[in-house]
Amino acid sequence: MAVRLTQRSSGAGCAVKFPPDALFDLISSSPLVDQVGWVFDDSAIIGLDSGLQLLHSVDLVTPMVDDPYLWGQITANHALSDIYAMGGIPISAANLLGLPRDLDPTIARDVLRGGLDFCRAAGCQVRGGHTFFDEEPKFGLSVIGLLTGFGLRLNAGKPGDRLTLTKPIGAGVLTTYGSATGNIAPEAVESMLASNEGAMRLALASGARCATDVTGFGLIGQLIQVARQSGVTAVIGSDSVPLIPTAYDVASQGYVSGGTMRNYNWARDQVHWEGEISETTRLLLCDSQAAGGLIVAGPAMAGWHIGDLIASTDKPVLVR
Repeated sequence: MAVRLTQRSSGAGCAVKFPPDALFDLISSSPLVDQVGWVFDDSAIIGLDSGLQLLHSVDLVTPMVDDPYLWGQITANHALSDIYAMGGIPISAANLLGLPRDLDPTIARDVLRGGLDFCRAAGCQVRGGHTFFDEEPKFGLSVIGLLTGFGLRLNAGKPGDRLTLTKPIGAGVLTTYGSATGNIAPEAVESMLASNEGAMRLALASGARCATDVTGFGLIGQLIQVARQSGVTAVIGSDSVPLIPTAYDVASQGYVSGGTMRNYNWARDQVHWEGEISETTRLLLCDSQAAGGLIVAGPAMAGWHIGDLIASTDKPVLVR
């Protein structure tokens, strides 16, 4: 009988992250802030004497699907996305894999194979890593990338920038439903497997200088960070944000992760909800998910135009 990996974890994918308020309080009190300053970018930038700039990021997530090979693929895509969100190219990765002692060793093999195959297809080498026993399954990658040209930064948005979303949202509620029922929508899997490399290249070609990817803090959480870091307000239309088919119906049935609820509660004081916006829509805009698309602030480009950046108001985000 196949192992239900999603049943071996307290949450799926990014839903087990620290809540945003706790994480930001932790980081703001860290001695690292005094030593090197801190910008909430998707990857750290490392400048070399040669003039090259490297990107360094790490992601570690619990299973969002039951198939170990598919989990490995999605996790690799999720990890590489931090590099693409900065306008970089991933060049090297190392595995981080933790599994309960009682699981069949072939599960570890299939997870690592999935991650390796995805990275190879992206032109990123995988060299070793670290394995350990854990009460819950966890897989991730530490990724090194190369930053070329201007790159994309969280703090580079300005009034007048157009906000473009490159993938529909809702993968989080659909993986929550899949964990509960054993059935996950193929559209959600397809979305989580879609690389952000092409979107990154389009963003740079358009002249954009500001981007991030939609992951554990949801669309609203990521927009809050863009707005805070750039000193602007993000204004979006709730009807303009694309959803993965069936996501609204699933969310309206209550299949919402704890991570999404933490995002929603944190956003209460950060967002002005204008007009009649359903509770289900508000939750979906805060959906905690893995391997989401890019939010790009800049000139028009391919994707969904969901709103714009304006001069700063009393709230980082305005949803109409």
